[in-house]
Amino acid sequence: MPSFSVSTMNHVFRILSIIFLASLIIGCTLANRSKWKTGHIAPEQSAVNGVLSGERGDAFLYDLKITNQGRKNSVRLDLYRKTDSLGIYARGYLGKGVLKGLITKDSIVIYFPTENEFYQGRINSLLLDNCLKDFPFERVIISIFGTTPDKVDYNFGDAYLTVLEDKSEEREFRLESKKCSEFIKLSYDWNSARFILNQLDYVSEDARFKLKANMRKFRLNVDLPEEKFRVTIPETAIRIYP
Repeated sequence: MPSFSVSTMNHVFRILSIIFLASLIIGCTLANRSKWKTGHIAPEQSAVNGVLSGERGDAFLYDLKITNQGRKNSVRLDLYRKTDSLGIYARGYLGKGVLKGLITKDSIVIYFPTENEFYQGRINSLLLDNCLKDFPFERVIISIFGTTPDKVDYNFGDAYLTVLEDKSEEREFRLESKKCSEFIKLSYDWNSARFILNQLDYVSEDARFKLKANMRKFRLNVDLPEEKFRVTIPETAIRIYP
């Protein structure tokens, strides 16, 4: 797991929702982006599509609880996964949309409708002190919702995986780096003939930033509308740069 300053982790969490990660994924409205650069979007960048229509995939709903320097916040995260992409929609508990995004195997795009701002690029570009410089964040994030991390065929580099629990109906893993003290814990339950990511936990080295994601419900192998993988960005939107 990368080593960030608290402010950088806020940016990553807001961009990823969470990213999760390996993922780290999203700090919603808590992040302070005052140090980020901005620029106007070009008209040809107004929409991003991730997949073709008519494909099937999986849908998940997670409850995220974030603690940042003693402040707490909660958000619901809808995830729509296909083989090579992950659609993201985060909303507050009053139903207000916080962000919409798309993760592909080599980039992410996230739009924040309230601020009319967006980010597009690589996840590594968000990290100031990235101890996993060549880590395939996008591929990892997409894959952990489809299978347990020990079954994924890629090179972790300086990262390594520890199996904490290996039972017939429960699997638990710890993903960390040889260079970083932070780690992420992934818990899976056997359900519908496969292991489903049930819980994700991340705690920063100084314990000032904590993220916990719990799965509320899911649907597997269902038709997913193309809209779930389309991020439409108004021409008036401002692009943000870490």
